[in-house]
Parts: sequence; structure tokens; C-alpha cells
Amino acid sequence: MSDSYGVQWKENPEFEYEKTGTYEGRETFSLIFMDGGILGYRGQQVDDVTVFGIYPGMDENTAVTTLMSYGFYPKENLENYMITGDGLGNAAVSYKIEDGIITEISVSAYCSYTG
Repeated sequence: MSDSYGVQWKENPEFEYEKTGTYEGRETFSLIFMDGGILGYRGQQVDDVTVFGIYPGMDENTAVTTLMSYGFYPKENLENYMITGDGLGNAAVSYKIEDGIITEISVSAYCSYTG
């Protein structure tokens, strides 16, 4: 991201497992290096960067259709949250919407444990 898009990364001094990526002066990305990791992407699309084909600024219906084409489906009882399946090795994408437009995306591992 730094070499190809000019994203500047800084560590969070209050939480050692988190970094924030700034693009054109705006905090656009976040990374959390715990529990399989979480990538956040918000505010604006950066060139051709997408998360499973979706990006901030995309129409909600197009985003949902795109995620479904990658094998995601809505998780029961959770709004704006889609998964590729229950169990280890699956992915989850959550997103925020304002006026029908994706404003923020978060992608992480998704799994369920039974015990």
C-alpha cells in the first residue's frame, strides 16, 4: 500500500496491535493485528483498491451483489454483515451505509467454535 499508493502508516501509541493508514491526508485504512486480523477501509476509494470488489463510495446494492458473487451471504440477525461460511477458514465483511452508499468496510476472519 505504501509503495503502490503512497499510504503512510503510523502505529497507535495506545494500542500496540493497531496501525492507521493515511491517504491524501485522510485516515483511510486501519489494521489490527490480533485474532486473525482486521482491515478497515473508509471514506473514499483509493485508486483501484477494493475489499472483495467493494470500496467506500459504492452503492449498497451493487456492493451486496458483488460480495455475493465472491460467495458471501448475509449472517442471520446481523445487519450489514456477510460471511463466506461458518467455521474456520471463512471470511467476514461488515460495512456501514449512509444514504445507500458504503462509507466504511471491515474485513476479518470468521469462525465459530463448538465446545
